[in-house]
Amino acid sequence: ISLLAGCNPTGSEEEHHEEPFGLVLLTGGVTLAEQRDGAITYASGSSLSVPAGDETPLITLRFLDEDGDRFTPDEPEYELDWAIGNSDVLGVHQHEEDGKWNFHLEGEQAGTTSIRFFLMHDGHSDFESLNFNVTVE
Repeated sequence: ISLLAGCNPTGSEEEHHEEPFGLVLLTGGVTLAEQRDGAITYASGSSLSVPAGDETPLITLRFLDEDGDRFTPDEPEYELDWAIGNSDVLGVHQHEEDGKWNFHLEGEQAGTTSIRFFLMHDGHSDFESLNFNVTVE
């Protein structure tokens, strides 16, 4: 019988490489939206809500492994990137003190758009999310 422990804070998982199967967006520990099993669910409605002319509180992105467990890659060569459907409606700000897996969405003007997230590794994407709907109001 072999047992596998889920959370290894040292990151020394013997050449084990986490592969994202989804992601979750959180603010203050509360889930805003989650991509799992090829679908996105939102905590409220059918989109992320962002105030026009203002930025959201800090949003934390955590990837989901095959079992739905949350993780962030601990290798320094991994980075977060994103693509916005309409940058006239939405912006992303990542302040230096926010850390690599945290950011703010900023409502540039009222409207709807989408945002897609990428786990970048050595100049290419190891994971690409679905489009998350965003409403700026």
